[in-house]
Amino acid sequence: MATRRRSDPGRRLLIALPLALVPAAALARGEAVEWGQVHGSVHAPMPEGLAISPRALDDRPENIRILRKLGDALRQAGRRYQAAGAPLALNFDTEVERVPQRLHRGVADTRGRVKFAISMTLDEAASGRRFWSGEASYLAPANDEAAIFDQIARLLVDEIGRSSRARGFTLE
Repeated sequence: MATRRRSDPGRRLLIALPLALVPAAALARGEAVEWGQVHGSVHAPMPEGLAISPRALDDRPENIRILRKLGDALRQAGRRYQAAGAPLALNFDTEVERVPQRLHRGVADTRGRVKFAISMTLDEAASGRRFWSGEASYLAPANDEAAIFDQIARLLVDEIGRSSRARGFTLE
């Protein structure tokens, strides 16, 4: 089983900074703000018609809740779902990270927005061969974690088997 990737503060800043700056620039130009980003990468041709079993990389409560929802998301995306023991494993993990917002020079507010992220890989269960990987994240107030994770998990499941550049999205 893969170990959870830890990030250093510099990497977090590189990820969070564009998420904080892009919406501000869009608002200044009067454009619609896309608070989310999703992308996927195909690593090898994916076998068709094989069942997929979702597998959380750890047992945090948000992962267990999402694990229960992924069966429906896979079926709705036209994929064969199997609760356990399928030839393909959809491994996933979640992350919640506070994104500081600058109030004025030298003062940051860490109570503001939160980055919700899900990383997924689709691997052959027997060999570990990777077919696809993807990630979706969304920047929002920390008020409805469950609904945000449900929506970005569904969005990411729709990306399975496709390579796509990072593109923005907005949740309702």
